[in-house]
Amino acid sequence: MSSEIGHILKFDFSPSSFVLGAKSILSKSEKDKIDTDIKHLKKIAKLCLNNDEPIPDQDLTNKVYNKFTVVYKTPQKADFSSRELRMLIYAMYRIKTEQLMRAMVYLLDNNWRDRFFNGLLFYVLSNWDSVKKELMELVLGLMQKKLKEYNGKRDKYLLLKKNMRFLTLAGPDMLGISLRLQDKGQTKACSLRTVSSVYFGLSNDRLDFEYYSRMIASYFEKDSLSKLDIMKEILEKHNYDATPKRLIPSIIINNTKVTEEEKENIRTLAISIIGDPSQVSRWSLSVGTTEEKENLEEARKILDEWIKRKFISLFFEKCVHEPGRKKFWLEHADLISNFNVYCTEKTKALLLQDSRLSDLVNRKVNVLRDNKEKDMSALGMKIGPYYMIEFSDTGSIHIYSDFNTNNITYFYELKKPHMQTIQSFFLDTIEGKLPHVSGWENTFEKWLEIHNVI
Repeated sequence: MSSEIGHILKFDFSPSSFVLGAKSILSKSEKDKIDTDIKHLKKIAKLCLNNDEPIPDQDLTNKVYNKFTVVYKTPQKADFSSRELRMLIYAMYRIKTEQLMRAMVYLLDNNWRDRFFNGLLFYVLSNWDSVKKELMELVLGLMQKKLKEYNGKRDKYLLLKKNMRFLTLAGPDMLGISLRLQDKGQTKACSLRTVSSVYFGLSNDRLDFEYYSRMIASYFEKDSLSKLDIMKEILEKHNYDATPKRLIPSIIINNTKVTEEEKENIRTLAISIIGDPSQVSRWSLSVGTTEEKENLEEARKILDEWIKRKFISLFFEKCVHEPGRKKFWLEHADLISNFNVYCTEKTKALLLQDSRLSDLVNRKVNVLRDNKEKDMSALGMKIGPYYMIEFSDTGSIHIYSDFNTNNITYFYELKKPHMQTIQSFFLDTIEGKLPHVSGWENTFEKWLEIHNVI
């Protein structure tokens, strides 16, 4: 049949031969030239889409800035070309006083060129957190004035004029709310990905500016728990240290009634982006308001509490199997400032069975050199100035006023020999072991009170 059809249509060759022939129509040199031309076209297209003004050489900007610092007290007499002023804008981040900034604004205002919008926009977006608000307000005031006066036809400047309400001190929060409303009901943060070009006429990959920090925080402020995956993607692209330290506290503090699964998702995100909350230095904010810094510290404590409670539960469920001790330490988790687990390879494998805490297990567990097939473990806890160790056997809790946690390699090193036994009628001792006999909890609490721990 196929041969008859081929005869009627006068196809005197096989389909496979036709395919092979088509593949050899272009020579290798012709294919290479086409590939090169495609690359050139893509490069041109990228340049057409990129409206970012090239940043002048830093040596040149520093040179013109030094000239400015000599004459700034009498700006009306200063002699700067428009080229020098354009370069001076890219050195504005060095201005730290109101007098200098007022002189700068005066020079730009009285020698205005529309091209200055590019450098001023870069300054505002790049230095939103780094500059005092009174200085930023002077620059924003100049931009507002010149955008209102602009009557040209440049698309980028018309776009800035259209969106000038976002170039105010309240602008980032307003923009974040506006973008959130645009994306309402969508599964992806579409407007966040294009905000740089759609609102400011810059290339889409410029989400790294400081200005976007509060914008992102406002965007995710509502319904944040359902968008944790999107949030992580945006934070990684944004890559600015202050933003997760603004955003994650609002999630933790404003969502008190969260499920265990939601807690776990928040914990994973917070630790991956900020770090372990027991490391206080990682949870500090060098910029921002007093309220933001207080919220960050409150969130750190809450998250640290979640982790301690989860780890205590894991330890006593996998290693100790004593509900009474587990209950006691869960009730007193707020006293623990830091903790570590000492165990064998076998016990670590048991702890790693809970995949949700595997990252913490790997950081908090110290594997000792005792027989790796033995199931042995101990929980070390920093409480006030003391270090306390709970062992997986019934035994006693050991209390140390001075204990070096470095270089512990065997279990016997966790137990000092001949330690005094702490009893209800003898609580003044600052070190000792407290056996887990009936009523040990009350004795321990009295000891904590006497030594000003609680």
